[in-house]
Amino acid sequence: MTGMKFYRALPLALALIALPAWAQFDVNPDHFDQQAAAIATASSPQAINMQQQIAAEQARLNGYRKQIADKATEVEEAMQMLTSPAGSADEAGESIALAAQQKQLEQLKNSLAGPMMESEQRIARLQKGQSAAIVANAKAPNSVHKLHSHKPLMVAASR
Repeated sequence: MTGMKFYRALPLALALIALPAWAQFDVNPDHFDQQAAAIATASSPQAINMQQQIAAEQARLNGYRKQIADKATEVEEAMQMLTSPAGSADEAGESIALAAQQKQLEQLKNSLAGPMMESEQRIARLQKGQSAAIVANAKAPNSVHKLHSHKPLMVAASR
């Protein structure tokens, strides 16, 4: 009968021995090479160029927004001057100045609307292209990653 108990406990013992192997399977260390290749490819000259283009467009867009914000601040200051009790005695002149500032603000917004839209679209296209390049590089075989990567894979994998 002791032999029967041994055979009943054998599947349990084998399952317990295989448990660490199953945990290792879940970690899936085979993908570390692909991650290292993606890291190496993400810093490729093409990706760096796209990032620089995105940064330049973002700076241009921020410049447009700053111009509008500065003009809006001038309009607000003119409005404060007109409505404040400490304003000058020439309310008609302040009113005319406020109307001129508001008109300039609207003209500025209208003139920058097209360039701002173009910059936003350019940024979106560049980001989409950057994402597509990362996905394409992640799907490429490891040999292609190794050929195009400029950093040794061992260095990137050692992180």
